[in-house]
Amino acid sequence: MAQNADAFAEFLASGWLRFDNHYCDWRGVYCDAQNRVSRLEFELARHPKLPGVISSQIGNFSELTSLHLDFHEGNEIHGSLPAQLGNCRKLKQLIVNGHGSLRGIIPSSFKQLTQLSLLHLDANQLSGTLPEFLSTLENLQELLLSNNSFTGTVPEYLLGLPRLHALELHDNPGLLGDVPHIDGDDYKRIEKVMSADEEDPESIANFINDLSGMDDL
Repeated sequence: MAQNADAFAEFLASGWLRFDNHYCDWRGVYCDAQNRVSRLEFELARHPKLPGVISSQIGNFSELTSLHLDFHEGNEIHGSLPAQLGNCRKLKQLIVNGHGSLRGIIPSSFKQLTQLSLLHLDANQLSGTLPEFLSTLENLQELLLSNNSFTGTVPEYLLGLPRLHALELHDNPGLLGDVPHIDGDDYKRIEKVMSADEEDPESIANFINDLSGMDDL
């Protein structure tokens, strides 16, 4: 615990949540020309083990195009994917690799993310069946859902996604069947297909609450 606290203190000292700096200068926060938050990216190699949950206030970022949360193994991230993420309708990349931290289902509100091209939710403990609304995300290029607890059967509609070229569903013990048969154009289009049976707790919430409460985000 002390090691995590020291890492988080070091992270804050680097400029994150220092209100004498503009929030666009905070580490992991990227803004557009109008100083509206457009990307939140906390990547494994560059950030310590942050604790907390993904705040529902993240739905207030109307200009958000990329959310990238890739945490260390043994992190203290917990909770579920907030349904309010579905309000970020400009989101193109949603990458949450939690190393077994996040639980629950993929929220139905995600059907509003029609610009989504990358959906990486691998290495969590997400459950439920693969939602049918995924078939409506026609801009989806990469769908990585491996190493979770999804159940049911692998839906055939996945091959109907016109831009999909990467699909990973392995290591979901309750997911039955293989990826639907691929041949011809589908085989060429989908480059990476893996079958279903192949191989401070509130700190993040407070950060997003504070950031989303600022004017002109």
